[in-house]
Amino acid sequence: MRGYKIDCCVLIFECGSGEYCLFTEAAEYDGKWYNHRLGNSLAQFLSIPSAYKGVSPLESLGDPETVRGWIPPIG
Repeated sequence: MRGYKIDCCVLIFECGSGEYCLFTEAAEYDGKWYNHRLGNSLAQFLSIPSAYKGVSPLESLGDPETVRGWIPPIG
């Protein structure tokens, strides 16, 4: 039986003139990563309403520069 791993992810993206955070879960299976679902336990911890489906304005989490420092870059 093959194992899998699920991890919380936070992505910062721009849309129009705003910046947003996308909270997702990613699943690793057989050495490859896949999008598992929108939203994650971190979003729940931060009280992001579930109706937002894991998307929140970056500024709603505090100072945008500070929030960017919490999230390591990909790569």
